[in-house]
Amino acid sequence: MHRRWRGVLAAVLALAPPVCCAGDGFGLGLGVTHAIDGERTPVLTVSWLGAAKHPWELSAGYLGERERLVDEPAPVTVFVALSKRLTWRRWFVSGGIALIDQESEVLSGHGQFYTGAGYEAGRWGLSVRHLSNGDTGGRNRGETFALFEYRF
Repeated sequence: MHRRWRGVLAAVLALAPPVCCAGDGFGLGLGVTHAIDGERTPVLTVSWLGAAKHPWELSAGYLGERERLVDEPAPVTVFVALSKRLTWRRWFVSGGIALIDQESEVLSGHGQFYTGAGYEAGRWGLSVRHLSNGDTGGRNRGETFALFEYRF
């Protein structure tokens, strides 16, 4: 990872405790990406959700390697994201920013947008998330994935 992105990542992690201190909980997520060139990959996330009605969410995630892409393989990608959730009853939408450690045909540029929509019931939740640079440069197909989360 480029030195400046390490600094940004360190700043995000340093600011995380104030954003998340009155948290609703720590969560673990497991999912699978949408197929690109016929290949899906696993997704793992760790997140912290604030306690407000419309909370902040700090996430870190792992996207598995894609070996069979037409142009070139995509390596394992790790990301950190900060997003804001808007909730209505048990439904939510979210939007924020993310940083990735590896550029590829699927995700180009280290800066990304992180969006989602989902449903939460008690400690578990289901959502669809999208990670993309919003067509701000390079070939960026983006990653869309379904995620099952459990909060502690």
